[in-house]
Amino acid sequence: MSKLIPRISIVLPNGASAEVRQSAPTKISQNDGVYQGDITILKVVTPNFSTPRTTTIRIYDKNGHLKYASSAIANNSTAASGNGTIYPAVPIPICDGDYVSAEPSGDPGGTGGTVTIDMEYKPDVFITL
Repeated sequence: MSKLIPRISIVLPNGASAEVRQSAPTKISQNDGVYQGDITILKVVTPNFSTPRTTTIRIYDKNGHLKYASSAIANNSTAASGNGTIYPAVPIPICDGDYVSAEPSGDPGGTGGTVTIDMEYKPDVFITL
């Protein structure tokens, strides 16, 4: 059975054109109830930036090694429309210390915006709590 990781929000301010890492909580696994397992679905909502940009979502391990990078997600994408829903070809393993980032393809302009990421994961059946 899948579980939902509490929503992660990443603010991409006006002038941002580099990767912005997830703020508090700093790590995926510091969300209540997340220990380790495999991410099976990412649902990404990108704002309607005043300067149309794509956004790339990345997941890193605690040592900063890249585990996953999404393809470019269009401006003003929503999970409901389907264009913000990502089904990784291979489940993405998560464990203690992993974190998320978002990178716009250029300056989003205006006041920027907030990218939200909902993730579903399957808990590791071998872990005991």
